Amino acid sequence: MSTPAPGTPAPVPEARLTPVPQLALRTRAAIVLFVAALFLPSVYFIGPVVLSPALLYLALGFLPLLAFWLMGHAGPRLATDMLVLAFAGWAFLTRFVQLDVAAALEPAGVVLLQTAGAYIAGRVLAQNAAATGSSFFTASGRPRLAGSARQ
Repeated sequence: MSTPAPGTPAPVPEARLTPVPQLALRTRAAIVLFVAALFLPSVYFIGPVVLSPALLYLALGFLPLLAFWLMGHAGPRLATDMLVLAFAGWAFLTRFVQLDVAAALEPAGVVLLQTAGAYIAGRVLAQNAAATGSSFFTASGRPRLAGSARQ
């Protein structure tokens, strides 16, 4: 390799574009549905419980996503996982300590879904930053430019 003449800038190597890894179709669909649910301006009444579309999504997906996490589909279990789940359990139980059972049921379920449900959904669905980012661009309807993914 030759050295450049004094006073001339060094050659810049061409950027190598690496392909964005693809997620499974059902994982991409789950991410797109979740992002879409965040922007739906409605609420659903299921008995006395009021759920937004995002909470409904987390409620329906909580047990399957928890099962995927327990089976190891989200990678190894981390100390962070245990700490977030411990916090969610603590926040869930404090509602029952502070309120009677009838009044505590809805806020306890909401805090459990918003902490543990959202965390487990993120751990199971977002395995790769580039592929997950690509799914978010798909959900937002904006085209992703070639080579715009950071590795």
